[in-house]
Amino acid sequence: MTPRDQVRVAARGALLHRTRSALAVAAFASGTAAAVTLSAITTGASAEILRQIRSLGADQIVVRPLTGQASGAPPALTLGDADALRQSFPFLREAAPVRRTEASVLLPDERLAVSVIGTTADYFRLRGVRFERGGVFPAAATGGRLCVLGAAAARSLFGAERAYGSLVKIDSSWYRVVGVLGGDAAAVDAREASLPTGGREVYLPIDDTLSDRSASQPLSELVLRIDGHTDAEAAAAVVERALVRRHDGQKPFEVATRRGAAPPASRRPRPLRRAARGRRRRRLRPRRRGDDGDLVAGSPRAPCRDRHPPRRRRDNAGRSSRSSRSKA
Repeated sequence: MTPRDQVRVAARGALLHRTRSALAVAAFASGTAAAVTLSAITTGASAEILRQIRSLGADQIVVRPLTGQASGAPPALTLGDADALRQSFPFLREAAPVRRTEASVLLPDERLAVSVIGTTADYFRLRGVRFERGGVFPAAATGGRLCVLGAAAARSLFGAERAYGSLVKIDSSWYRVVGVLGGDAAAVDAREASLPTGGREVYLPIDDTLSDRSASQPLSELVLRIDGHTDAEAAAAVVERALVRRHDGQKPFEVATRRGAAPPASRRPRPLRRAARGRRRRRLRPRRRGDDGDLVAGSPRAPCRDRHPPRRRRDNAGRSSRSSRSKA
């Protein structure tokens, strides 16, 4: 039988049994639609979970120099460290060096102290900040000096006026505002708020905060992002060993990950606290059996008369007397 004959027989059968053919086509269509829908839902859920993990910083490593370094000591974290890590380890996808300084902004009647943060455009993406207006400064700023204002700095410098597109004089240089962060990104901790700058942050390209691009320029922070197939704790250990070798066996810095910081017991969800208490209880009171095979008193399932006080009961004369819970 030729293929043409097979097609003719199949068409004749479909015309003779129209209801059965329609049900078969509907079954195939519904099965295919269900498979496509399930695949789309799974892919979307996976993408959403990965986005939430990235927003929490689970794939990030933060390197900070330790405080209290002796005067005259070499910098604990330098621009050369950032370049060396980026070139040495392929699991590092992005690296955002950060340099913090203090400066003053010239206002019509006063000078306002601000915190200047020199960094790259990758820093805003790694931190997941939201822009109220504008965006980040380009990697290679052209057409003048550019800056991004935090929400607190924008309110202090311009009040209710529009800060986007305005000019700001920081120390002796003029900068044009190309972005304003949202209110959620301007939330600062108590340490930043207690500084003279009051949490007013101005973000500049890191080249504008460095005297030169030499490898010995000190940094205040280094934010690294690893790929999704690398364990954060293992990558942090590798980064720490590499930095220790670069600093001649010294460790004047700390390497931290978001995953390594466990929440305190008071902030754990209630089911986790209950499970933790159950584990401790079972550890302190294990099941024991005596020589005769019976459960020993003090075991979780053994009756323990010493833990329960005797009950009072009245006799026929109405007097109250103590008795044990059960007869021996």
